[in-house]
Amino acid sequence: MDPMGIAFGITSALSWGSSDFAGGVASRAIGSFATATIAQVIGFAAVAVAALAAAESAPDQAEMAWSLTAGVGGAIAIASFYRALAVGEMSLVAPLTGAVGAGVPVIASFALGETVGPLQGAGIGCALAAVVVVSIGSRTGPTSWRVLPLVAAAGLGFAFFYVAMDRATAVSGHLWLPLLMARASAAALLLVLAAATRSVSLQVAARYLPLLVIVGLADLGGSLFFMLANAKGPLSIAVVLSSLYPVATALLAWLVLRERLGRPQLVGAALALAGIALLAA
Repeated sequence: MDPMGIAFGITSALSWGSSDFAGGVASRAIGSFATATIAQVIGFAAVAVAALAAAESAPDQAEMAWSLTAGVGGAIAIASFYRALAVGEMSLVAPLTGAVGAGVPVIASFALGETVGPLQGAGIGCALAAVVVVSIGSRTGPTSWRVLPLVAAAGLGFAFFYVAMDRATAVSGHLWLPLLMARASAAALLLVLAAATRSVSLQVAARYLPLLVIVGLADLGGSLFFMLANAKGPLSIAVVLSSLYPVATALLAWLVLRERLGRPQLVGAALALAGIALLAA
């Protein structure tokens, strides 16, 4: 992949990792679903301003369809993922979700004829392993195999977001309009779900708004830099680089919260670095 593509992919992972870290802090105060919903609305507002400034040409029907369904897939993924974390173990939920979310697009891209060199193939393997290993042992809760349908929905939702956004940008080469349409459908769906769930409140104290802005903008940045990475090279490489966000989240927890990095996190970080080196070779 082009060196800029590698840089964009790493930046995507850092941005998504930062969003997850800030979102975790916010969720402790106002709840995970409220955090996700408000962050999506903030992201939509930000990308709407950028899209107006970019003044890209009008999208065609295929681009609209892929972008809107990408947003729906992302919203379903977020809702399912947070619900799975609420009823199951992180050590079960996170690795499976990450593996499905990153692995399915890689398999799909190879099935559709995409090829990479031996070193890049090894780099993809290391990066996928890093996604799984970093998540193991993050935190535990009551084990429940009934989370598996939720894990499958979350992983497949994230995978569909990657593939659908790839298809949307391939149609016209737009950057901001696919992001705008995806955010619009994701925010709308989450708002409908929040309205239908009486136990969820979107009214939050003003002191939490700056943190939620960070969550929303960092999440949007992750999507933006994933698309930029994807424009520079194969979808499989863009996906695995962007999916290294658990490494960034673990490092931020270590730096900011002084949380101890366990052996899984250290091994995962080493695998991530090895994967990046191989992908850049």
